[in-house]
Amino acid sequence: MLRMLPFVLLLAIWLYALIDCVLTPESEVRNLPKILWVVIALVPLVGSVCWLVFGRPAKGLRPGSARRPTGGSQPPPPRGPVGPDDDPEFLRQLRRSNEEHEKLLRDWEQNLEDGEQDPRGKRARKQEREDGRKRDEDRTKDGNGQPTAPDGSDNPDGADGSDSQR
Repeated sequence: MLRMLPFVLLLAIWLYALIDCVLTPESEVRNLPKILWVVIALVPLVGSVCWLVFGRPAKGLRPGSARRPTGGSQPPPPRGPVGPDDDPEFLRQLRRSNEEHEKLLRDWEQNLEDGEQDPRGKRARKQEREDGRKRDEDRTKDGNGQPTAPDGSDNPDGADGSDSQR
């Protein structure tokens, strides 16, 4: 069983190097074109070791790795969706909206305070509304307290005085 261990390790390293070489994007392969590295990686031990040492992407550039080197000439990959609390434009818009609401609230509070500081107060405003209603009612009555017709005649049932139920 121990005699098989070197063969299995050699096979594992060779398969790992070959699969890693094939799956690595061409832009991340070092020193030689990718197709040449695939041919080199087909050589069981020497090709695998050469790929792992000279051709494989530098640390941090391995396929699927989240970290990227900072000094590379490649632009960073596009980021996925950003949460609203990380989006500066959304936060600016939220701040503006919050400031508008705060200003509106301050204006309402000021209007409320101004109304409470009115020397006449709420009773006076209520009395004014009631007086206005009474004036409106008085305009619709004649001197005897009887309602007048809309056309100004003394007969509230009709202007011509005729009986409309014939």
